[in-house]
Amino acid sequence: MPDSQPVTVLLIASNRALRETIPSALTACGYRVSRAKPGPEAGQGRPRDGHDVLLIDVAPSDGAGLEEVSRAREAGVEGCIIALASTSDGPSLVDCVRAGADDALALRDDPPLAARDLAAELDLLIARALERRRLTEENRALRAAIDDIDTLTALADLASSAAHDMNQPLTVMSGITELFLMDADPGDPNYEDMETLRRATERMCDIVGKLSAATKGYKQRAEGRAQGQALERAAAR
Repeated sequence: MPDSQPVTVLLIASNRALRETIPSALTACGYRVSRAKPGPEAGQGRPRDGHDVLLIDVAPSDGAGLEEVSRAREAGVEGCIIALASTSDGPSLVDCVRAGADDALALRDDPPLAARDLAAELDLLIARALERRRLTEENRALRAAIDDIDTLTALADLASSAAHDMNQPLTVMSGITELFLMDADPGDPNYEDMETLRRATERMCDIVGKLSAATKGYKQRAEGRAQGQALERAAAR
């Protein structure tokens, strides 16, 4: 059952009994249910996307239900798809999943499920499918974040290496200018140029030092986040 915002459900079925029973049963559980007829021409008039869950009747043995599932997936529908199959006729549950359904419910024909039992079964399947979809999206987001961290870590390594390589010649330049200025007369024509070089070298050394400290701090924070995430995943198991 939805906790806060109503979960939107689109029922795609030609079976009259399903079109009458399921909306009322799910509405009583707190879902917001719409109905649509199967078929590609019907889909043009009412978009399949924009709903949290699609319930698709796949009981017809002509395969039209499975085609409906496949069309929805090929159209890029992001909502969870639950196939409504028959225990006596039509495609198997495995066929439904292969066509693109997230889950499937085998509906008993004789005697049919009572409205309350049908609502309970669907409520469970919908909750399971939505949780699976949430975990998939969360995993996708985490993978993207890891890729970003890997890229930034590579850039930090490059910046750290560049700072290290620049630090050595800057140290030599700083030492040479200091020695020259210690021994040179202020009236020496090269004195002013060497003083300018010394100040520029000091500024570069300061910039390189800050860059080195920043990259070192980032790498330490990135390692800490990675260790924290690893501990969280281990604790969740």
